[in-house]
Amino acid sequence: MDTDSPTTLEEEPRALDAGVFGPGLVAAGWILVGRGEVLEQLARARRGVAAETAAWAARTAWEQLLVEAVVMGVVAASVAFAAGPGRRSLGVLLAAAILFSGLSGWPVAKAVNTPIFEGCLSLGALSLGGALALSLVAWLRETRPRLGSLLERPLVILVLGVAGLGLPLFGTVAKARKPPRMPVREVVRVLLDKQAGFEVVTQRADAPPSIGVMSPFTDITLSNDEFDTGDKPALLMPPPCEVSFRVAQDEGDLALVTAAQIDQAVSRRGFGESPGDRPALLERANVESVAVRFEVLVDGQTVFDETLRHKPGEDGSARQWRHVGTAGKLVLNPGAQVTLRTSFADQATEKFFGEHPFVVGFGDLVLERWHARPRKRAAPTAPNLLVIVMDTLRADRMSCYGYEKPTTPNIDSLARRGVLFESAFASASWTWPSTASIFTGLLPYEHGVLSNAACNLGLSFETVAEVLQLQGYSTAAVSCNPLINRATHFDQGFEHFDEGVRMRMTEEVIEDVEGLLGRLSDTRFYLYLHLVDPHTPHQPLESQLKRLGAEAPEDYPDEEKFGVIIDGLDHYAKKLASGAGRDALGEVHPEKVIPASHRRWLSDRYDASVATGDLFVGRILKRLEELGLFETTIVVFTSDHGEELLDHRGLAHGHGLWRELVHVPLIFAGPGLQQGQRVAVEVSNRHLGPTLAMLGGTELAGAKGAINLLAPDLAASDVFYSTSKGTWKGASNLELLGRRSGDWVTHYAPRGAAFGEEASPEGDARLFSIQDDPLEQDDLILDPVGRPQAALEVQALLESRKEQLERPRGVSIGVGRGGAQLLIGVGYVEQGGEPDAKKQEELNDGGK
Repeated sequence: MDTDSPTTLEEEPRALDAGVFGPGLVAAGWILVGRGEVLEQLARARRGVAAETAAWAARTAWEQLLVEAVVMGVVAASVAFAAGPGRRSLGVLLAAAILFSGLSGWPVAKAVNTPIFEGCLSLGALSLGGALALSLVAWLRETRPRLGSLLERPLVILVLGVAGLGLPLFGTVAKARKPPRMPVREVVRVLLDKQAGFEVVTQRADAPPSIGVMSPFTDITLSNDEFDTGDKPALLMPPPCEVSFRVAQDEGDLALVTAAQIDQAVSRRGFGESPGDRPALLERANVESVAVRFEVLVDGQTVFDETLRHKPGEDGSARQWRHVGTAGKLVLNPGAQVTLRTSFADQATEKFFGEHPFVVGFGDLVLERWHARPRKRAAPTAPNLLVIVMDTLRADRMSCYGYEKPTTPNIDSLARRGVLFESAFASASWTWPSTASIFTGLLPYEHGVLSNAACNLGLSFETVAEVLQLQGYSTAAVSCNPLINRATHFDQGFEHFDEGVRMRMTEEVIEDVEGLLGRLSDTRFYLYLHLVDPHTPHQPLESQLKRLGAEAPEDYPDEEKFGVIIDGLDHYAKKLASGAGRDALGEVHPEKVIPASHRRWLSDRYDASVATGDLFVGRILKRLEELGLFETTIVVFTSDHGEELLDHRGLAHGHGLWRELVHVPLIFAGPGLQQGQRVAVEVSNRHLGPTLAMLGGTELAGAKGAINLLAPDLAASDVFYSTSKGTWKGASNLELLGRRSGDWVTHYAPRGAAFGEEASPEGDARLFSIQDDPLEQDDLILDPVGRPQAALEVQALLESRKEQLERPRGVSIGVGRGGAQLLIGVGYVEQGGEPDAKKQEELNDGGK
């Protein structure tokens, strides 16, 4: 037989040899580029990832893609070459299947990275075309011996490898080395801080410039994105007024962020016997509007000059903050002298308001600069951080903490995968101060977020989000509690910050959270979720009510008032706090106020709300798994505080420091963490922030005495907590201090006294034994051993508070009308009854 003749249909195909490698490497390069394009398109189309990030992220795993592409390319070429003349069609189909698998990732890749049945990039057509091309080469190789021998030569294999695989590989690696960059804000100076350096040029004798809060317009039904009218910390400058400051030479080029407006109190009715009774200043002035001129000068040159008017009945579009500079930023050079000026803009305004000071001014007043930082990819040793704070969740109502009802099956599963802290305590028994401690690693008296009158998280503080951004983390937050918002500066360090103007149950945001996880999944991220399902107004899912066997009484007193849902729990909490059910000795008897069926429902509906939150946590964890993020994400679950459910004859939170109000869950789970570990050491939630920073490869430098909660040698330390909303033996709105140390728990009210008595300089205290009385029911203050021990504990507690107060901190400013409306909406205060709002009203009203 002529060995040079073409192969006949009856003959077997020639054995595989080195000739498959050249075409195989070309196919590998094609798969490498194609698979990168598939991943990029999927990231953009399916997860909403930005184009630049998707292109970069699709190629950062080039090493794995390279191995897979070479294997699949060579196998596909081998199959095409091995198919004999009578089985050419079968060879084409098998090669197409292999190429399809290489391009799509099926069945090895996660579902989120496989475009099965979506027709992404016409994978079927691409695979079939590639298979036909390989089969054509195979046919030519079999029928043209010279081509076959040519493909076997090392030099040809090298050339095909370089051209077919080397060039695509070079392009892929080049893209992987150019990560997208994210904007990072650096606050250089907060001009509303104590050390701002303002020089007062002109001021009113009866109303000098001061620091406060301004609210141009308040409507709790509007989103913050609809009208830019929300509360801002501001330099209050009743006209005529002029102040100036200078940019230091060593501060470099900066941008001033500020905006001008008139406070709404000038045209809005104020507090009286009932809401809206006091006439507005414009009504008393008998003028149609108030007009104020605002000016900003830089080195004597006017850069902003605008006259603003307020009229009764205007909507938010007319009351928006007027921002200074381009895109809300005024660029300043080193050494620049900046002057802020307010003056009357017409005679009518000057005639009346020259004698009646009112609030106008400039908000924000921050000097900042922006940097661009490269984003990074997560790895087990440099993990993503997902923090879930379930607002108002007491630890002892969770099944993983021993509760008899199966309220938290999904969180229980998370705990089995990681580390559960049995004795974690919040730094406060309500949201603002406790969350500020999580963010900064500081105690309330250090960060200064203490009350409605001091609720702004100072911009000079370093937050977890800020330090993680510097490590290449993409940062995002979703806040379902409207108190955690931009206006109070809880957005520091977050590139994406989703907030609402009312309590939003997780059901309302779960799809957004799942989508956000998808958009973040291709970068190393820090995602903070502040969920509120156990917080009033309780809205548990019917499925969870049924699962836990909860049944509502028909006469339970839920109601809607002033557009706000008043939960029955808040209704009864208000009654008990006002003295209902209290006997002559000051003892509260809830059974005299709350029927037995309602007391049962208070507890059962809370449990179902906890279970509802757990259900959505399960969805979030499932989404993590779908995205293939379990191996690169540490999940932290905790709460900002607990909830009293008549444990000490009270309801709700913030009013005390009982265990049920400050004992919170704390769970870590993820790569590198021991599974199923339970830690008994008592810890504070203020150490969560520093621990997150350490997990991210950095530190919270300002957090004095920071502890790594995951350190193997974790030792017990004193736990400090407080509240400014305390009730104590019949008195309300008191400062309460608490401390857990060794065998003792101390509650101390510096202005507290026995029921019906005047407060003494020494205050009043309670003392409990941690070992003998963990639920804090037996006060030992009158015990022969308890009284001297309590004196020692109180002294140590006061020394700790003094030490905290002596540490430098910025000015923490309170709520304006917008914040007061939020407090009403979340149940912390009553409509028209917020004392801090009244103080602000008096300031806005010239003290009258």
